[in-house]
Amino acid sequence: MKVLHISDSHSFHNLINVPYDVDCIIHSGDSTNYNDTRNIAEMLDFLEWFGNIKFPWKIYVPGNHDWSLAHDESMAQRFSDLGIYLLINQEVILGGTKFYGTPYTPIFGQWSFMRARHKMEFIWNQVPDDTNVLITHGPPKGILDITEDYDRRLLHVGCGAMMHKIESLGLLTHCLFGHVHDNHDELNGGILIRDGITYSNGSLVKDGQFGHLVHQGNILEI
Repeated sequence: MKVLHISDSHSFHNLINVPYDVDCIIHSGDSTNYNDTRNIAEMLDFLEWFGNIKFPWKIYVPGNHDWSLAHDESMAQRFSDLGIYLLINQEVILGGTKFYGTPYTPIFGQWSFMRARHKMEFIWNQVPDDTNVLITHGPPKGILDITEDYDRRLLHVGCGAMMHKIESLGLLTHCLFGHVHDNHDELNGGILIRDGITYSNGSLVKDGQFGHLVHQGNILEI
């Protein structure tokens, strides 16, 4: 299965150059921006674009900016009507591969789909042990998750409990996420292979430079 993985398009989806020799497109969240009712219009605009992509399979896992999916009960039905698999602590099997998706990330500000770090283990305990592809919004700790604090010190901000769960999944082949963009000189978007698992940060934007895309997503063979 040939997969295009993207994330964090933040309403700039029309700038994505979508290839057409792909079996599945996976978006791991933050297609939108606003943290209020304006998010609904943003999401509807994204869905018009995403729904018109002619791939056999489409998967979406929300991000912390996707307010409408946390507050508008009708939005999930719109995804279903368009044939898009919306995964919120759910699994789907496509082509014999088990995908599991969850939007939850450790708390950072007042956004959607967030939990305190010490409560994230509950989220990861729900991931089936026979998962092949884990799709999340945020990264595991230490993997394509570098950012800076206000004093310009570099930090790994991924979830440690998520990394611990990944290490226990015997059939996991791919882990797809976004959330932590490129920032200053730190490059997080891209692919990293470690201990037999392919990690993909599909973030398309760079902090402080929204308005254009610095990546066009990652192509994966799953």
